[in-house]
Amino acid sequence: MVSARTPVRDLLLQAGRLGPSAARDGGPRNPLPGERARIRTTGHGPVGVQDVQTAPYRVDVV
Repeated sequence: MVSARTPVRDLLLQAGRLGPSAARDGGPRNPLPGERARIRTTGHGPVGVQDVQTAPYRVDVV
């Protein structure tokens, strides 16, 4: 679950950072302030806090 504090353009979870066989549902999202985006992942083993913090990627902040 990702909560936006500012408008975010093209928020994407890089599933490969969670494991070599990991996959995510859906494509890039564009949450507005206050909105939440839930991104589900499959195909990975246990992940740590560091993995989860480095997996999201955004193209640009609007």
